Amino acid sequence: MRALTTQEKIMIAELVVLFAVPLLPNSVLSLTDNIIVRIILMGFVLASSFYGPYVLLLTFIVVLAIFGLRNHMKINRIMPPSVAKMAEVNNMVYNEPDVEVPIEQPPFQKPVQDNYDFSPQEDTGDNSFSPVDVSINQKIVMPSTKPDGRAGGLFPNP
Repeated sequence: MRALTTQEKIMIAELVVLFAVPLLPNSVLSLTDNIIVRIILMGFVLASSFYGPYVLLLTFIVVLAIFGLRNHMKINRIMPPSVAKMAEVNNMVYNEPDVEVPIEQPPFQKPVQDNYDFSPQEDTGDNSFSPVDVSINQKIVMPSTKPDGRAGGLFPNP
């Protein structure tokens, strides 16, 4: 039987901590409100990156579980019991009786189908076009040069 590597030992210890997180008392979980404890936990996450990606991921999950349980504890402490009971009642599923109420539907009326010709009709207005002037094209050719740096005269410095 081979000996466990350092990475495997750390992962086993983190799994034990992960399964022990729900057993932590509220006083220990409330320590995570302190900024120094948060910095220490983030230091654990950063230090675990030296042991490989799996250790880093497991450390992150452990810290996430600690903060998640702390937030859950805070919500349970803040939420009044009546709101918790109301949330449970709202999540219940009621089986309603299968009662069918007939709905009177009017008979379907077939729409009138007209054939339309999409060419101009007599009643749509004047179809003639008269130009405004000889030409309203005001485009001119702008002065330009090759993009090789000789455009100094076209773009003076402000």
